[in-house]
Amino acid sequence: SKSGTVSFVVEDPEDPEKEIVYVSLEGGEAGTYCAGEAQLNNGETTVELPHHFYLVTSEQGLTVQITPRGECNGLYVSEASPEKIVIRELNSGNSNVKFDYFVKGLRKGYENFEVIRDKEPFVKKKK
Repeated sequence: SKSGTVSFVVEDPEDPEKEIVYVSLEGGEAGTYCAGEAQLNNGETTVELPHHFYLVTSEQGLTVQITPRGECNGLYVSEASPEKIVIRELNSGNSNVKFDYFVKGLRKGYENFEVIRDKEPFVKKKK
């Protein structure tokens, strides 16, 4: 547990007197994600997701976002799992368009994480 924010800090490459501070995104779930770029082959493709994503991501709660990088009839997700996503072009299209993908999941073991709950007493660790 923590209070406040979690962040990373890097030196500003354009000004040695400054630093850049990014703060972690937080929400009411223990989320996992992976992202990348792929390309259709004659209107469809299967994207194998990283093994590490599969190891920590539950089958339930997956969301896939896809953004085409060129002209096409539109894209849809025909199959999604922590192991792979299958993307197809709408209207039986057969383009070879490139696209970006973002897959969000829930961490295994945290599918029923409760955001609002009874307070737990604080126990100080012994040295």
